[in-house]
Order: sequence, then structure tokens, then C-alpha cells
Amino acid sequence: MSTTMVTSHGRCAVLEEPRGPSGIRMHKRAVPDPPPGKVNVRLRASGLNHLDLWVVNGAQRVRTPRVIAADGAGEVVASAAEGWSAGDEVVLYPVAACWTCADCKAGRHIYCSGFAVLGEHADGNACEVVQLPARNLVRKPAALSWAEAGALPLAFLTAWRMLVSRGRLSAGETLLVVGGPAERSVRRRC
Repeated sequence: MSTTMVTSHGRCAVLEEPRGPSGIRMHKRAVPDPPPGKVNVRLRASGLNHLDLWVVNGAQRVRTPRVIAADGAGEVVASAAEGWSAGDEVVLYPVAACWTCADCKAGRHIYCSGFAVLGEHADGNACEVVQLPARNLVRKPAALSWAEAGALPLAFLTAWRMLVSRGRLSAGETLLVVGGPAERSVRRRC
């Protein structure tokens, strides 16, 4: 699979060499019209994940130049895909995959031979406009702020994979979340 399935445009934070923040430069890329099946999303929020720290410091080997940041949320500005229109508010699924192999059809994108995490194996969301397949869009819940929606995707996928894929948590089971809000308030009192 070509990692050009996702491309970053406008002003972009591009990792040129893995030496920390000093290895990132701002570049301006033209914004093309989306081809069939793709949409252009203007980013309203893009979160830095721990993965981005590993990428910019060289702990994760990536091909440079690479636009960083897996996480993002924004508004559709142009669509060549059914079901999406300019103005739609979306959260971005931070993974590229072929979408056609048996693993993709079963929802196991991580096993796809074309698997890519945005900002690591493919261009990411530290940009003004990202162009990606319509399958990478999820409608933004109204209850989430742009900052919350922009920081959510990769952390959510990590937790989902841990609980559902690896832990096999299923409907009707109970889960204890250690470190929830009550613990936070206790830490503040100490």
C-alpha cells in the first residue's frame, strides 16, 4: 500500500531529521482537490501523542520528511466521497490500511500489510488540511470540544485494542478503571 493514501497540505510541521523539536521545519504545500473517495479536512485541533515524541527523537524510525501527529479533528472543506459535505465536523481515524484484505474487513487493521499510523508511516495531522479516504472520518460528537476531539483518536485506539482485542472485554462484563477522577482529586489534596 502506498502511504500517499493520506497527504498533508497547507502549512505543515515536517520532521526533516530525528533530533528532537529542532529537526522539525514548517513547510507550505499546495492543497489539491480531493480525488474520488477522499475528503479534505481543515484541522481545528491536532494532538501530540507520546508516539510523536518518539518519532521526533528518533526512537521510532521513520522515513523523512514526515508530517507529524496522528491525532486530529476538523471540518470537511471539500469532499469527493458520498456522505460527506463541506462543514461536517469530524474526528480522524489515525490509521491507513488497504480496507480490502480479510484482516481489514474483520476490523483488524493492525494486521493489514498496508497498515500505517498517521505521523509515523504516513503523513500526519500537524497541518492545515489533510486529505484522506472517507473511511478515516467519524462524526465529531457535539459534546466534545475541538481540543478533546483532536487529542482522542490514537489514545482511544490504544485503549480499545488493550481492552477489547487483547483483553477480550465483552458486553455485560465489568471493568475497574484505576486512576479515574476520584484518584485525581486525592492527588490534589496531598
